[in-house]
Amino acid sequence: PILATYLNAFFPGLGGGSAPEHNRNDLVSVFLTGIQGLNQPAHLSAPGEELRLNTSIAPSSANPNAVNPLGVLGGQLDGFPNGRRLADDVVDIEVQAVLGILCQAGGPLAGPTPCRTGSVPDVGDGVRANDVPFQASFPYVADPHSP
Repeated sequence: PILATYLNAFFPGLGGGSAPEHNRNDLVSVFLTGIQGLNQPAHLSAPGEELRLNTSIAPSSANPNAVNPLGVLGGQLDGFPNGRRLADDVVDIEVQAVLGILCQAGGPLAGPTPCRTGSVPDVGDGVRANDVPFQASFPYVADPHSP
């Protein structure tokens, strides 16, 4: 994937080694087919870039400010890439996936040969929280403003 190539070029030696650039079946699962047992359709006919949602997984919290922004990577199976909650930090999740967090040794998509030997560094877009919290009831998002 080209993003792994760019991450390696711009940030050489990202902590536990470079982002794996080849044979990324973990990324195929996350972005094109769904993760088996989480959000992969039972009768998958073809891979596709689409939002998948397993509705049998209950929400971890009704309060959008009380969820882990790393979704599935943060241990909350109701978060991205299984659906998309307001507080999910999709950029950080996707960068971590490209760096190999799911296929590193001990990762859920590692298989018999992990794609990464070192640990994945905490790299992302640098935005850790909204400047204004979400509301606990509809319309949930805060009023727009300019700082």
